[in-house]
Amino acid sequence: MALSSDTEKCKRISDDLLSSQEHLNKVQEIAHLGSWSWDILNNTLLWSDEAYRIFGLSPTGSFQTYEAFIKSVHREDRAKLKEAVKSALADPDYRYELEHRVVRPDGSERVVMERGKVEWDSFGKPISMMGTVHDITNIRSVEDQLKLVQIVLNSSDEGVFISDSQNKIISVNQSLCKLYGYDSAEMLGQRPSIFKSDRQDKEFYTELWQTLVDKDEWTGEMWNRRKNGETFPVKTTIQAVRNKFGEVSNFVCIYKDLSDIKQRDEELVYSTTHDVLTSLPNRQLFLDRLRQAIRQAHREDSRVSVSVLNIDLFKKINDSLGHTHGDELLKMIAQRLKNSVRQEDTVSRLGGDEFSIIHPNAGNVEAVALMMQRIFDGFAKPFYLAGKEFYITLSTGITLYPEDGMDPDKMLRNADLAMNRAKDVGRSNFQFFTSTLDDRATNRLTIENDMRLGLKRGEFFLNYQPKVDLSTGQITGMESLSRWKPSGKDQVSPVEFIPIAEETGLIVPLGDFILRDACFQTKNWLDINPNLRVAVNLSASQFRQKNLLMRLDSALRDSGLPPEKLEIEITESMLVDNIDEVINILCKIKERGITIAMDDFGTGYSSLSVLKRFPLDTLKIDQSFVRDLTVDSDDAQIVTAIISMAKSLHLKVVAEGVETKEQLMFLTERECDMMQGYYFSKPLVEDDFSALLTQKKSLLDIG
Repeated sequence: MALSSDTEKCKRISDDLLSSQEHLNKVQEIAHLGSWSWDILNNTLLWSDEAYRIFGLSPTGSFQTYEAFIKSVHREDRAKLKEAVKSALADPDYRYELEHRVVRPDGSERVVMERGKVEWDSFGKPISMMGTVHDITNIRSVEDQLKLVQIVLNSSDEGVFISDSQNKIISVNQSLCKLYGYDSAEMLGQRPSIFKSDRQDKEFYTELWQTLVDKDEWTGEMWNRRKNGETFPVKTTIQAVRNKFGEVSNFVCIYKDLSDIKQRDEELVYSTTHDVLTSLPNRQLFLDRLRQAIRQAHREDSRVSVSVLNIDLFKKINDSLGHTHGDELLKMIAQRLKNSVRQEDTVSRLGGDEFSIIHPNAGNVEAVALMMQRIFDGFAKPFYLAGKEFYITLSTGITLYPEDGMDPDKMLRNADLAMNRAKDVGRSNFQFFTSTLDDRATNRLTIENDMRLGLKRGEFFLNYQPKVDLSTGQITGMESLSRWKPSGKDQVSPVEFIPIAEETGLIVPLGDFILRDACFQTKNWLDINPNLRVAVNLSASQFRQKNLLMRLDSALRDSGLPPEKLEIEITESMLVDNIDEVINILCKIKERGITIAMDDFGTGYSSLSVLKRFPLDTLKIDQSFVRDLTVDSDDAQIVTAIISMAKSLHLKVVAEGVETKEQLMFLTERECDMMQGYYFSKPLVEDDFSALLTQKKSLLDIG
């Protein structure tokens, strides 16, 4: 019985040991921690099951010697492992603890941490060594990833910090230090409120935290403060990080500096709302401020006035000085305008040489007139530029809210109409808008539209006014004059439609019609009077057309009219700009055999020194001098001087507007070459002019 009892006891002990071993193996497997024992005297190794798993080996394999173990260590780590073992076997105080890599049979690598202890015999000789091997591959992988993340964060231009669940900063990157001017040590342990500025109120932060609670993330813009006190805009992203229990463990905050972006945005907005040259508000900003002024005036029951100011004859100044100096003068004008108005007024540049002023709380008409007179007084002083002294005058139109318009576009349009009226009455003055101007503008638009249709429908026709040779009384030529009879309407005066045609560019197709029709008709009349030469007025717009010479050639070729039977009439104003280019074109016209006459001579700005450079054949004395030459000594002297000058330049002279016998006698005595006017004949339609030609009598005998 005793034997049986001992057997059972041994069996229980064995089972307990086996159970303990299995339990140990399970624990080692969970912890990835194996154990080993090395019998140094016999050079045998014993490994736990987990140790084999870590090395990727089978317990049944032959891996029981130190040399076999060394072969599983990564080749680059073997030397340091051998050195550590050697030190452990030589020094009882040496702590064997070594991290190294192992290479499994399948080629994969693991990182392990080995720790061991040597046992010594009584003679101080090492007899065994036991220890643990811990698979730390995953730990090192996480650490490497964290290092990589830290490297990435430190190389990022965006400032980043991580805070704990209590929102205390526990980690920062270098960009955050640079962004705010703090050292990392100054920020660690602090709350993000150290960056807080006074640009956001309490409600802003309440909403921010509520969003974080609801969505675990908040993104938006805010203004923060640097260490030196400077505030600046940042785009902020805050992310709440939750642990596996769903509790917030950390906050990650990313700041992007928006200073440069905001500055570029502001510069972009400024460039789109301000004139580049003068830095004044442009048309877009002007209209926006006018809307605001109108809204305020509506609330306060007050007036707003709008002034449109145009620099008189600026083009001539600009062309004479050059565009660089012209731009400098515009800047000086802009500054003088600003100095002449109240602080609440807005001066803007609408474009070119046109400016505008908004006068809020303008008061009555008299008050507005006084404000404008102060501006005019400010321009009484000269401008100094390029070593010269310039006096600048303004043509200005003024309109009032609410009398003249209720919206910005209409007010600006009305002021522009009034400004044009100021130019029409002689420049250097200001005019208030009236409903008559609006009616005139409406009528102008109607005429423009009707002209376009009239050109397509063939409603335009020519009249011809004869030119009479002073010595013979015979018709030697005629001036072609355009006339217009719209369908179903009364005939429109050239005084009305010619200026509109000039402004709108319709003068070009109208001029083509006049040129071609005059050439074709004159070719037919040469059979009656071979001495005829037809004069066709050439507008400035036609003259600027690049294909002008081609148009002239085409009209002559298609009609069969000899070039010497065509005379082109130009005005003095066409000779002021780009003189060399004008001379070049006139010479090419003259080379074709076409003669050239200067119309309305004496009303422009031509000097004798300039005049003699042009290839002219004829001067036409403007009728404004002829009209009163028998009663006004000044006009008589001017006409006499023009005839004398023309003779000295070997030019023919034609007097326009001859209506009386006295005028005829005066011009005859001064040997004027030709005349035209109502004394001889009014402008005639084709049939009537044909009848006049067939009479072949002297027109000097009419009176």
